[in-house]
Amino acid sequence: MKRLLFALTCLLVACDGGSTPGSSDGATPLTDGAGPPPAGDRSSPAAYVRGDFRALVIELDVGGGLAPSAGVSDTVIGAMGPLLDKPDGIRVETDTEIPTERLQDEWTFADLQALAAETFDSRGSSDEAVLHTMWLPGRYVAEGGGTILGVAWSNRHIAMFPETIEASCSGLLPTVRERVCTEAQAAVWTHEIGHVIGLVNLGIPMVEDHEDPDHPGHTNDEEGVMYWAYERPAAADLLAARLAGGGPSFEFGPASLADVEAFRAP
Repeated sequence: MKRLLFALTCLLVACDGGSTPGSSDGATPLTDGAGPPPAGDRSSPAAYVRGDFRALVIELDVGGGLAPSAGVSDTVIGAMGPLLDKPDGIRVETDTEIPTERLQDEWTFADLQALAAETFDSRGSSDEAVLHTMWLPGRYVAEGGGTILGVAWSNRHIAMFPETIEASCSGLLPTVRERVCTEAQAAVWTHEIGHVIGLVNLGIPMVEDHEDPDHPGHTNDEEGVMYWAYERPAAADLLAARLAGGGPSFEFGPASLADVEAFRAP
C-alpha cells in the first residue's frame, strides 16, 4: 500500500527522497488532563453525535485573516453530516477576529489553552451543540517534535495552522498544488473534528479495536481520515495520491463509521 501511494504521488510531486514524517507520539494534546465534558454538556461526544441537540455550531475564530479557503467549510460540513444526528444541520459561524497582539509565531499547548479560554463564546442556542476552532498564523511547537497541521483537545477545542498546511503543499507541482492545499485544509479540519466528537477511543467506544498503538487516538486504517498522517505534512502526499487515483480525497474508514453508528443509537 505504501509503495502504491508513493508511486501515485510521484506523478504529481517532485519526488526526491525527501524527509520522512516524524512520529506523532506526544505531539497532539488530545486531552488536557481534565477528561471529557459531562454527557449533558453542549460540547461532548453525546451532544455532537446524538439527536438530543438538534444542530451543531462550529464556532470559528480567525487570526491574521487566515480563514478557511473557499469551499472548505462546506466540504467539512458534508463530511460530518452523515455521522451526526443533527436534524437542523451543521453550520460554521465566524465569531472573533483574534487581536493582532494575541497572535504568535510559535504556539505551545499552554498558549493555545489560554487563547481558547479567551475566545470561545459557546455560540448558538441551548438546544445546539457547539465546538470551537481557531485558525492561527505561525506554527505549533509540539512536545514530541515534528510539524503539526492541527491539534484538538478536551472534546471541545481545535487549533488549525493554515500557513503550515500551505508549506506542506510546497513540493507539489503547480497544476495540483492549489487543489491539494484546499483539500488538505478540509481533511485536517475534519480529522481534528473527528477527535473532538470522540474518535478514536476519545469518548466514543470502539466496536472493534482499531487504535494505532504507536499513535494513540488515531486509527490504524491508512485509508481513513483519522489516520495519524492527516495532522502531519504527509497529508498532502496522501491527498495527492488519492486524487491521482480518481477516488475521494478523504473519507472516514469503516471502523470509525461503525464506532459512530453504535454510539449514536445506544
